[in-house]
Amino acid sequence: MNDLAPTNPSALLAKEIAALNNLEALLASCPPCPEQKVINRFTPGLYSRTIHMQKGLVCTSKIHKTEHQFNVSKGVLKVWSEENGWELIVAPYQGITKPGARRALIILEDTVWTTYHPTHTTNMEQLEAELIEPHAIPLRPEELQ
Repeated sequence: MNDLAPTNPSALLAKEIAALNNLEALLASCPPCPEQKVINRFTPGLYSRTIHMQKGLVCTSKIHKTEHQFNVSKGVLKVWSEENGWELIVAPYQGITKPGARRALIILEDTVWTTYHPTHTTNMEQLEAELIEPHAIPLRPEELQ
């Protein structure tokens, strides 16, 4: 038996999700980071969203409702997800986001990340409702009292 294997995978996942909640709460309490450049493009039946993220940025992703492709065309970053744990991504890189995916990102070099979503919607408010799960930044335990 491997002594390094978790004896309770559900408890380990709960611990990692709690850590992600704590990261979001910590980031929410920090001064706002510089706004990142975002480019939205529409072609018939397809929406793409490209974000330029600066070296040193630490952030969490939105929670996606749909499976979709993404690519990292520039940069180096560390990404945490439930599915893969911590992973180093070096451009060029292509991947697939599964429904419910939620990530933490540490940008090690200026990075360009693009997602691709099949849709006929061009209204950004409707598009966000179609693609993104509503999610409030969790409160820290001391804020719950």
